[in-house]
Amino acid sequence: MDFKPRIVAGVDLGDRWPVAACAVNYETKVKKQLKIRKRNLYSGLKELRKETEYRKMNTGISLVEAEVSDMKSRLQHMEQLMKFYSSKTNVSHVWKSKKVQQSTFDKLFRDMLALADIPNNRKITEFEINSVLFVFGDADFSTFRGLPSLHTTIQEFFIKKDRALSLNVVGCDENYTSQTCSTCLKQLSSIGLRIKHCRLWKYFHRDVAAAECMAHLA
Repeated sequence: MDFKPRIVAGVDLGDRWPVAACAVNYETKVKKQLKIRKRNLYSGLKELRKETEYRKMNTGISLVEAEVSDMKSRLQHMEQLMKFYSSKTNVSHVWKSKKVQQSTFDKLFRDMLALADIPNNRKITEFEINSVLFVFGDADFSTFRGLPSLHTTIQEFFIKKDRALSLNVVGCDENYTSQTCSTCLKQLSSIGLRIKHCRLWKYFHRDVAAAECMAHLA
């Protein structure tokens, strides 16, 4: 028997909006959207990073790292660098960063389940598993703002959690999905940096438009 999901959720991992998703229920024709701002995703990590940089300045590690340009210089300062990075304070900071990221991803995953009408407070039934399909865009991202891009990490986390629950997950070529109207399939015109417009239908947030198109493509 062919797999025919009742709800398809497209997930677009963008820049300004790290996670934008749209779930389409093909029985009730109801659409749900989820948009996560960058500040909600990075805020906890940024605070911890600021604390680390502050400690580096107070201990002189920032100056040492700025002066270390070759292997010889690195070996000369190795003891000082090892003392800082292996300290209890820094190890605790690394642990806190992982916990903050884990809790952020866990909340994102719960929001994604709610988007697809899947409960997170009980065991998922076989009917619910066979009723939902998650579609992820396949683009690669990088960041130049001093923080590592979380896009790949987010995608791997979601796919791992989905498969642990036996949910159905597929990838999708997201080229031109943010430029196409999900209703009439005509090209959208740009209204500002993130807003798209279809003359026949309505205004679209660029990343949400991509997520909805991926849901329809799947």
